[in-house]
Amino acid sequence: MHAAFGTPVVAILLMGVLTMAAAMFGDAILVPITEVGSLAVGVGWLSACAAYILRRQPGESAAAAYAGAAVSVAIVLMKVIPQVPGSFTRANGRRSPRGRRQASCSG
Repeated sequence: MHAAFGTPVVAILLMGVLTMAAAMFGDAILVPITEVGSLAVGVGWLSACAAYILRRQPGESAAAAYAGAAVSVAIVLMKVIPQVPGSFTRANGRRSPRGRRQASCSG
């Protein structure tokens, strides 16, 4: 921890080094990380909303939690339904027979 600011210096430096290293690999590493990250955010957000809904006190409104849960379910579905552009597919990250990386989305 930083003495004056109380920030996690080692964690910040580690994330900076990992980010620089990942940038050196380009799309080969950055695209899968962001794709999996978006799914993880949707699952995490859904978990937080569900926990609030289940643990709220009587009389507390859960309207925002229900709205958040609906949005997070939509995010998760966008990643797992193959017909949605940008979803996970079997072709993600595969190489063509000539060794070239196949495009993971149509454009």
